[in-house]
Amino acid sequence: DALVAVTGYQSYVPPSGPAQKLTIHGCSLSRRTVVATYGQRIEVSNLDPLETYMPYLDGAATGAILVAIPRGDAVRLYPNEPGHYLIRDQLPKEYLTADVFVLAYATHDVTGLDGKYEITGIPVGPVEVNAMLPATNKSSGQRLEIKPGDNTLDLTLTFDAKTDLKKPAADPTPTAAPKGAKPAPKK
Repeated sequence: DALVAVTGYQSYVPPSGPAQKLTIHGCSLSRRTVVATYGQRIEVSNLDPLETYMPYLDGAATGAILVAIPRGDAVRLYPNEPGHYLIRDQLPKEYLTADVFVLAYATHDVTGLDGKYEITGIPVGPVEVNAMLPATNKSSGQRLEIKPGDNTLDLTLTFDAKTDLKKPAADPTPTAAPKGAKPAPKK
């Protein structure tokens, strides 16, 4: 689920539609990474027959609590500006999250499990192509010239378990107070 984006061209490419859609089923979102063009909304539909969810876009202003009822209409979430957001659930389901990237350019895709992606409608000329894996925050990029017809580009993101898996930080709270220190007041 790496984000791949093509930027740096001078033409206008419209978004693929008014919304990027994803679903909730079995207490999980259908995708861990969502990419939208600035101006698109995010629609979250609940496919569960009984469970209710309250998805929201962490980082965006929200005027009301929205409820995704079982098999009901999609909840519509509106990013305020380009940037990185998180879809979260207001009910106690901390694991129900997805990264949402809102970009100024409409030429983007998220890879499948096989690492493949397809971006159409890229104008002919020089562009910048970047891939980023949110789980590791690693990225790779390349400049290239888009020519009429089919263009193919393979990007590689490497993974090293020793450096890419984050270990929990040590607790900075000392177990014993330094000599002469007074204990913190209890509240």
